[in-house]
Amino acid sequence: MKRKLSSAHDEEARVSQLLFNKTKKFVENLNPKDNEEEVSELKPAWVDEDDENFGANIIPNVKSTSLYTEKLKQKYETLMGTPSWAKLNKKSKDEDLAEDEILRTVGHLHKKKSNHLPKDYLEIKKFPQINAETKNEGSIISCVEFHPKISAALVAGHSGVVSLFSVGGDINNKLHSFKLKKWRISAAQFTPDGSEAFIASKINHTYCVYNLVKAEPKLIQLPRVVKKPVIFKMSSDGKYIATCDGFEEVYLICTASKELLKSLKHNSNVSSVSFSHDSAQLYCYGAEGEITIWDLSTYRPLKKFYDHGCVTASCLTTSPCGKLLATGSGEDLS
Repeated sequence: MKRKLSSAHDEEARVSQLLFNKTKKFVENLNPKDNEEEVSELKPAWVDEDDENFGANIIPNVKSTSLYTEKLKQKYETLMGTPSWAKLNKKSKDEDLAEDEILRTVGHLHKKKSNHLPKDYLEIKKFPQINAETKNEGSIISCVEFHPKISAALVAGHSGVVSLFSVGGDINNKLHSFKLKKWRISAAQFTPDGSEAFIASKINHTYCVYNLVKAEPKLIQLPRVVKKPVIFKMSSDGKYIATCDGFEEVYLICTASKELLKSLKHNSNVSSVSFSHDSAQLYCYGAEGEITIWDLSTYRPLKKFYDHGCVTASCLTTSPCGKLLATGSGEDLS
């Protein structure tokens, strides 16, 4: 009789083990303290009211209602497995990306970053002077040009000294320096690729081409018709140089061959010139406020108009997008 009772008890324990997984791991998982780190606190999507009517005395040795509910869940998982929608695993990357996309498109949840400067506060940091290491460019600095490719700047002035500095750090180291005798430098500009710098002076009939790779300057003679390069401007593509001696004519020079291409005559003394963003046109600003747009493929004027707000024409420039034109007056209206 004892053997029958013993065998019946063993069979009951085996079935209970299969159905409810009575292992140490299962008991540990029922402890909410140990499970707080692994399972997030999620509320059920719905609650079946009939579950409250079940008693906990259906399963032997189980008196707690909460433990009874857990055992039913364990039994279902053992027989049927856990459905994918009921798993508490972390979200997949696709779901995170989809959620981030929603947050990016809903303005009141996640504001889009602006490409413009903030309206209220600007954080600024004072860097040391570019030529703080030498300061031998003279008391009057007339040109400061930043290199288009690297963190460097060219500084030149009325002393004729041209210096190239590395910029952006706590100390701006001098990379190279040379002096042009009897020069009062008035204009300097890098080529688009940054390999050369073109430097001019209003009182000299020559201009300097500074080769940054070889670190050597070379003087080039201007065409004879150009008396003095009062205006010296390079096109954005680096193919042309527009120069003027301050009178009616603007001379167009090829940077590659150094030859004169065309002489463009304005109706009045020219105060400033500017190339279009694509270097296809040249804007000439007369002293009386007249603006002429020249087509550089035909060397013919496309349009002429007046700057009615001009008192004495001083400078003119075009925007990189090609849609805006800015003019400046030489009079102090304050």
